[in-house]
Amino acid sequence: QAGIAKKLKTIKKEPASKVDLEAKKQKLLKEIEGIARQLENKEIGQALQTDLQTEQEKLREKLAITDKQLTSKEEERVLRAEHAKLGKRVQQITTSLPTFFKWKIHCEHPIGFAMGGNTLYVGGDGTVQAYDASNGVKQWAAKIEGKGYGLAISNGRLLVSTDRGYIHCFK
Repeated sequence: QAGIAKKLKTIKKEPASKVDLEAKKQKLLKEIEGIARQLENKEIGQALQTDLQTEQEKLREKLAITDKQLTSKEEERVLRAEHAKLGKRVQQITTSLPTFFKWKIHCEHPIGFAMGGNTLYVGGDGTVQAYDASNGVKQWAAKIEGKGYGLAISNGRLLVSTDRGYIHCFK
């Protein structure tokens, strides 16, 4: 969705609507056709023929620009539709997220995590905490020296390494 929004911002804003551009295209085609008919006339002078050819080329350039603007309008319409569709989908998912949580708690120091059995261990700034993974109830907390980044569980022990160079072992 963000990519589409970025793309939409890069599209040049054209003042004309698609209907206006289609009308402009038809007018240019008629003018080019009219010049082509005049050029078929063998009795026109060289100067007039050169002027008509120059005018015809200018009209073709305008036609190419109009075609590009029409293509841009269609791309913008498609991107806007896709952006809106994705926005609705994001909203649906965001709305339904709480139904996927078994439980949710506020954790003041979520730096490092480890799961052991049915216990979630959380290392934080000056603390390590243990939560029951089935319901989110805090089982215990302990102070540590520094921020608990590395958490490991082995042989029934929780090992917590900190940014101050300490390793704390809990049983």
